[in-house]
Amino acid sequence: MIADPAASWEAFLQHGDANAYGAYAVLSSVGYHADGVDAAACAVHASELDAAVRMAPVSIAVRRAAMLCAEATGRDDTAEVEMAVLAALSRHAWSQVSVLNAARPIRVLAASDAYAWLHASGLEFRYDYYGSHRPERYLPMTVAAWDPELGKERRFSFDFVDTGYRLDRDSEFSGYPIQRAAIAEAFIQGQAQGGEAIAADIRAIGEARLASSPEAKRDLLRTASSEGGILSGAAWLVTCEIHVLEGCGEGFVDAWLPYAEQKHVLPMVMLSYAYAHGIGTSPDPDMADALLDAAVELSYQGFASVEYAQLWRTANEGTIPAPLVDRLLAAERDGEPNARSLLVFEQLKRAADDQSHVVPADSIAHLSKPRPDTTGLEYSLLADYYQDRGEADLSLEWRRKGAAAGYPEDQFLLAVELMENDKTDAGRARVRELMVLSAHGGNAGAQRYLAHESSRQGRWSEVEGWLLDAAQNGDPAAIFDLAGVYEWGYPGVVGTVERSVAAYTAIADNDEGEQGAEARRRLAAMAAAGRGMPKDPVKARAWLLADAERGDHESQSLLGSLILQGELGDVDTAEGIRWMERAIAADTPSAYVDYGAWLYYVDKAPGSRMKGVRTWEDAHAKGITLASNNLAWARCTSPDPEVLDARRGLEVAMAMGDPLELGPAEVDTVAACHAAAGEFERARELQSLAIEQVAVQLPADGNADVDDVAASLEGFRQRLALYEGSQGYVEHERF
Repeated sequence: MIADPAASWEAFLQHGDANAYGAYAVLSSVGYHADGVDAAACAVHASELDAAVRMAPVSIAVRRAAMLCAEATGRDDTAEVEMAVLAALSRHAWSQVSVLNAARPIRVLAASDAYAWLHASGLEFRYDYYGSHRPERYLPMTVAAWDPELGKERRFSFDFVDTGYRLDRDSEFSGYPIQRAAIAEAFIQGQAQGGEAIAADIRAIGEARLASSPEAKRDLLRTASSEGGILSGAAWLVTCEIHVLEGCGEGFVDAWLPYAEQKHVLPMVMLSYAYAHGIGTSPDPDMADALLDAAVELSYQGFASVEYAQLWRTANEGTIPAPLVDRLLAAERDGEPNARSLLVFEQLKRAADDQSHVVPADSIAHLSKPRPDTTGLEYSLLADYYQDRGEADLSLEWRRKGAAAGYPEDQFLLAVELMENDKTDAGRARVRELMVLSAHGGNAGAQRYLAHESSRQGRWSEVEGWLLDAAQNGDPAAIFDLAGVYEWGYPGVVGTVERSVAAYTAIADNDEGEQGAEARRRLAAMAAAGRGMPKDPVKARAWLLADAERGDHESQSLLGSLILQGELGDVDTAEGIRWMERAIAADTPSAYVDYGAWLYYVDKAPGSRMKGVRTWEDAHAKGITLASNNLAWARCTSPDPEVLDARRGLEVAMAMGDPLELGPAEVDTVAACHAAAGEFERARELQSLAIEQVAVQLPADGNADVDDVAASLEGFRQRLALYEGSQGYVEHERF
């Protein structure tokens, strides 16, 4: 028996595991379907069914099968128990039902449970679709069903991704957002193998986002829509309205008319939109109105008007037309809360465009009322509204409420605010807690932050885990960060240097902008060093030269640096300096850093060393941290009396920030400057911290950089020994 389904669910999530999914195999064994089971099969597989109930005690589908089998085989006592359990689980699911579009979905173990709940509740399945192209914290699966008692079509949103994430603790990337994507894909793959339209639909939406042209996007959406894909149908309409493509909507009416004739609400809404805008058919306002009127009448609380308005907003700028506003107001009178929200969102949009516009008090009250089922979107919108109006305290208040409700963007922004204003241990712990929550909500910024924090501690498998989801979903910074981890072969990561080359090459070949230039720079550096590919100075120069000549200043900087270092053939000092000076004229940070280093350490011309220092001084004044580090290091450790200036070096080092938030190279510099200033106790403390930081960053055994990092660590330890003997460090070895 399950007396308290909420408690049973929580216990299952805490103590169950992914083996629970094996329970669903028994459904086919006992011939389970919407209307019943095979009594003979139930008798044969009774022990398997009992085991399935123990494996997945909260599964509505498994418990319904157990009830039906008990009824079919005359086990009345068992049937009575299973009926009570099924009723309890169904009531618990009903307690999570919300008509808000931004509400948390109903938790289920697997998609089968959603359909079983419909059958157990006396509702008739009509169609289904996913609410997003990718999982974030959830992957809402919306199921439309006919309610015979109400005589209305209703929609219910379910999620199995968060459940799977909490149960699957043993996979390679358990604990990271990418695990949610893997769980979602496993379910979608199962639906695809069963020939379900919902799987083709979500895959078409994902592929259409990456399509190379509107025509390619249209073709993908048309194919999935013609197979019953609801989201693809809506996206097909929007694509045809935004892009003027010959014959774009051809076949749309034919694809959706059969569903509309069955009085399925969203197909009726889409057909109404097609007739109103002449997509795939001649414009017919009367037909459009008639279809929409009928859809509104058939939809619970008139949600069809909201769906139509959202289609219009997706494809159009400007103000929602008055007739459509009237429909939304009518839906609001029928109790449809999303209608009111959509009208308020329009007011917020106007306020964002026109700072003088004040959103009415009743609209603010609509957004601010307590909603136990909200995911925080309304509160986040209020935070943005007050932020735009310069009311920082109110903005922060609503940001906190949005974060508490689970809105990922607010969790990230609140973490950033805390990072800047609360430097206590408790503050840092809260920042991490919020970042983790936001990362699991799909926020790429939070995922990159957590990866950065892990990289500072040398936990490279964590870096990979945090970056994978953002990279898979096309975040450029995450793609480059992840490829960089693979490029350098850090320990514990699954990806290889070949994957980094493939990622850079794909971007380089398909992007002529900044991202393409960055990819080509990375390929050039690898070709110049022979890292991950054969050493090829000619290819490296070609990759850099094209972008440098087009005015990409980072490419100019790297080209100049490699030429000056002799990595692209014989050293050509004049050419190298010419490229460096062009990059510096554009205030390119890497040019200040690298050109200063070449002048300081390599060039033997009179005055070069001080010219390098002055180059770093100029960069320090512009806030270029790497140059600041080099400047402080030179001022505190140089054997050249003209350069040595411990007071200036310590001033620059202290300006770099809190040592606890710096990397080991920077902490090493700050320690050297304290020692140069005679502050040996502080120097010893910071040098010990730097050693701790660098010790965990040793690359994998066999990696070419092991010796380099080991040598670096030895240098850190030698400097600590000097400080323990109350001596400063002087950098003789590089001169």
